[in-house]
Amino acid sequence: MSLVGMCYDRRIASREMDDNGLVPSAMFVIEKLQKKYNRYKIEGVADNTFCAVNIKSSKKFEVDLVGKTCACRVWQLTGLPCVHACAVIRPRREPWIRYVSHYYTVESFRATYAGFIFPLENEEDWGKLGEADRVLPPPHTAQPGRPKTLRIREEDEAEPSSNRRCRKCGEPNHNSRTCLARQVAKEKARKEKAKKDNTAKRKEVAGQLNVNVQQQKKKARVPTAPQTATVRSSSRGGRSGRGGRSGRGSGFGRGDGSGRSMNWWLGGGDLPATQ
Repeated sequence: MSLVGMCYDRRIASREMDDNGLVPSAMFVIEKLQKKYNRYKIEGVADNTFCAVNIKSSKKFEVDLVGKTCACRVWQLTGLPCVHACAVIRPRREPWIRYVSHYYTVESFRATYAGFIFPLENEEDWGKLGEADRVLPPPHTAQPGRPKTLRIREEDEAEPSSNRRCRKCGEPNHNSRTCLARQVAKEKARKEKAKKDNTAKRKEVAGQLNVNVQQQKKKARVPTAPQTATVRSSSRGGRSGRGGRSGRGSGFGRGDGSGRSMNWWLGGGDLPATQ
């Protein structure tokens, strides 16, 4: 309803405008620009070509009244005279409509809103559509390969801006998986782990060497027993068994192990009392 009401209001407002004039918005811009005419010095170049020179900056702008062009290109882009063209046209006392695009005239304004837009009926009053009136999408045919998620851009079109930010460092255009700070932290953690492992290994080796040194010191403190002459033993016993005084010796004056005395051996004695 807002579009219907806008067209009606502008159609009524166009009836009060001058038939050979410009729309109020165009006249407002021109009146605002022509107040700055004293900032430029106008120099003639040809019959319909002039040069507007800025008094402060000495910049020059070529203005063509026939072609409706200016070196600043504002006149060509907007269709309304720029400040340089206004400085040239104002002293000539000519109608502004000669130098303005016809789209800003009252005639074009009335033609724009000459038509009528009627509102639609209530939804419950709409007719029912049959199957023949239903517009269906074309049949989908799956193409080989992975579907594209980005459209093909023109050569002079800017690349899309990414709004993603890294949750680790907060910088844009990357995520936490590809974050440089994360890679630096991982490398630092790897170096610290390798350093700890090397320290533990060195401690283990040092402890094993200390144990070996202690064992060698203990072995050095234990005295070694001197080697003594071993007494040869025999199954025949000692001196007494080899025919000593009280043994079974076969020599004269030695006992034979039977307890016989010297007198017995000389033939004058009896056997000892022990016999």
